[in-house]
This record gives sequence, structure tokens and C-alpha cells, in this order.
Amino acid sequence: MNIRTSRLAAGLSQAELARALGVTQPAVNSWERRGVKPRPASVRKMKDIFAGVIQSAKSQTYDPPVSTYDLAIEKAKLEIATALQLPPGLVTIRVQISGQ
Repeated sequence: MNIRTSRLAAGLSQAELARALGVTQPAVNSWERRGVKPRPASVRKMKDIFAGVIQSAKSQTYDPPVSTYDLAIEKAKLEIATALQLPPGLVTIRVQISGQ
């Protein structure tokens, strides 16, 4: 699958992905619709953002997350990283479920 599929699986709009990557929304659109290849720096950032969603940015294969919980956590990591202007790979979220 491709960048668009990975972006949608992560629950992100083109604008949200663009903001996280430090590129414009039209750049993301050109990758998805016209097959333009992103720059290596953007590919590295996407790998961090999608954390397992994109297995290989060159071949644009798709490795689906284990659950919708994983998607929610990855989206929260992206939002926190964007708000703090950090690479998403530096944000860690720990979930503890207590009680019954």
C-alpha cells in the first residue's frame, strides 16, 4: 500500500501529516496523487510518525498495526510531538490499566 493508506490508517489528514513533517499540504498531496517521491528526510520522519505502519517507504508496503489502540496511541504521540516540536520517535506513551 502507499503513503495515503498509511496516513489514513494513522488517522491523519494531509495537513496534519504535512505539519508534522515540516512540509506543505500540497507536497503531501503530490506524493499521494501524482506519485512524486518524498525527500529522504521526509521519509525518515514518516517512518517515525507511522511507527510500523510503513515498513519500507521506497516500496511503500503496509504493515497494519496490531489494534485500534495502537493507532490511537500513535496519533496521540504525533499530536504531542507536534505540539512540542519534537520528532515523534522521541515521544513515549505508557498505558496502565488498573482494576476491573
